[in-house]
Amino acid sequence: MAFRFAFSTNAYTRQTLDAALVDLARIGYPAVEILADRPHLDPLKAKPAQVLALRRLLESLGLSLSNLNANTAHALHSRRVVKALHFEPSLTSEEPESRRARIAYTLRALDVAADLGCPAVSITTGRRTLEPRALQLERLQRSLDPLLVRAEAVGVRLGLEYEPGLVMERGVEQIELLRAVPNPWLGANLDLGHAWVVEDDLAVVLPGLKGRIWNCHLEDILDRVHKHLIPGEGNLDFAAVRKGLEAIGYQGFLTAELYPYVDRPAYAAQKALEFMRERFTSV
Repeated sequence: MAFRFAFSTNAYTRQTLDAALVDLARIGYPAVEILADRPHLDPLKAKPAQVLALRRLLESLGLSLSNLNANTAHALHSRRVVKALHFEPSLTSEEPESRRARIAYTLRALDVAADLGCPAVSITTGRRTLEPRALQLERLQRSLDPLLVRAEAVGVRLGLEYEPGLVMERGVEQIELLRAVPNPWLGANLDLGHAWVVEDDLAVVLPGLKGRIWNCHLEDILDRVHKHLIPGEGNLDFAAVRKGLEAIGYQGFLTAELYPYVDRPAYAAQKALEFMRERFTSV
């Protein structure tokens, strides 16, 4: 089984994107996930010349792309309110103008991904509220319609990522959504740490998502608490993860997502790569 390893630049938010890419190439990563948000690559502000220069830099460094991470949209807010609105505006926001803003942001992310030769863009739903969940899911499906038209047009897959506390927070919920929306351009950006936090049964979730996983986020988790840790520092069952991924024939990217390590991203990246090579390389 040939897993491919990548690292998300969202651990490098105290450095420029170019500096992050140079560092990850130095460490030995063959691929990266780029944060499609401030301070790295704001889709709404990215000019064609900038995108072309970024593509050339990636090529010169020998770096492939696993994903464009558009889960957050901090660039749509002032810096003072970002923390409170981490996933907002979202595809499930109650206000139509908020949903339109998030759709526009994601449409542009798909365009930029296509120009970079990136295979996928990841997004999330909004936070689960006291509203009926059926209503939030209806908004989600309506919001996905124009995104999937664009995804097909530009040849970039759209990966939904479930997360504790969001409208879609469990694997079985993602499976149900993909059955309701069988569009081949829609799939999963599967965060394996999130699956561990919500106590997903991988023997059910992975077969249910087979053939629809565009990218996997990888981190460790301690005692089911949702805090991303360097692999090896928690108690996530990586043997079960590997067994489950191999059972469905997954040969895509394992992208280490360690955004809490902004004070030592190179250390986190090095440790993650060592761990992934040890635990996920076939002998």
